Amino acid sequence: MSGYKRFAVVGLSCHTAALRKLQVMREDPDLKSVFPVLAKRADQLVGNLAFVIGVNCFSSTRHGGIDRIYEKLGVREEDVIKHAETTKKTVYQQLSEGKNFLWFVQDGLMTRDGRYHPFSYSDFIEDTVAMGCMVCPSFIVCKEADVSIGVTASDNKLNEFGYNSVFVRNRELSGVMKKMVREGKLLRRPMWENRGRLLRKFVERMIPSKDAIGIADYVQTGSWQHAADSLKKSSSAQGGKSGKIMGLQRLLLTQTVKRKIMYEPATSALKNAGKFLTDMF
Repeated sequence: MSGYKRFAVVGLSCHTAALRKLQVMREDPDLKSVFPVLAKRADQLVGNLAFVIGVNCFSSTRHGGIDRIYEKLGVREEDVIKHAETTKKTVYQQLSEGKNFLWFVQDGLMTRDGRYHPFSYSDFIEDTVAMGCMVCPSFIVCKEADVSIGVTASDNKLNEFGYNSVFVRNRELSGVMKKMVREGKLLRRPMWENRGRLLRKFVERMIPSKDAIGIADYVQTGSWQHAADSLKKSSSAQGGKSGKIMGLQRLLLTQTVKRKIMYEPATSALKNAGKFLTDMF
């Protein structure tokens, strides 16, 4: 990106990890001596990178997976106005007048004509699940980014939607955002920190670190069929849906679920099968 004086990148944890590795390649003298061509290319790409803005992510989808969902639901991508994850469509219909989006909490999507299209990701496991997401060490919050933004932990009342949780790790960027708040360009609300803290700790202790969705089977066979069968038999766990664990505590609980149900079983399955597992983050 040498054509820009300074630039920023918005991406998920996997994109951020790639950028940070390029920065290491550009700056580390030992790596530069071993990989001079790559180090030169890294300097061209990230030499003037100012900020990395991370988008919180539990798990992304394989390339083309969302297109298959659109095809089965009979909708066009250009007509989709919001992917949903937890509220009923009536909430959207009641509150969305004059707005372009609203945070949902339930599988489904909304189209421009006001129709709500429910679906279950368990019906599209083979098309959507990416093994790389299983071994992502960021656990939702993009911790290598200068700032992480996302809806998880953004709820500060049971009946308020539309905010984002923001975790800033860069001093210059923190100053920029504080100035935007003072100028009224950003609306700031305190994070809901302790709603369900003791319950969250109890639930975390009860969650086993085990391969509950068949990651080892996928490593051996290349098929997610076992995972699809397991997910269809269980309800989708929406931490905090009852309102007992909310805000920051919900984020912490979801991170534990990601670590115990995905990351630990996935890394164990790859090691047991003698597969490649990167240890550079």
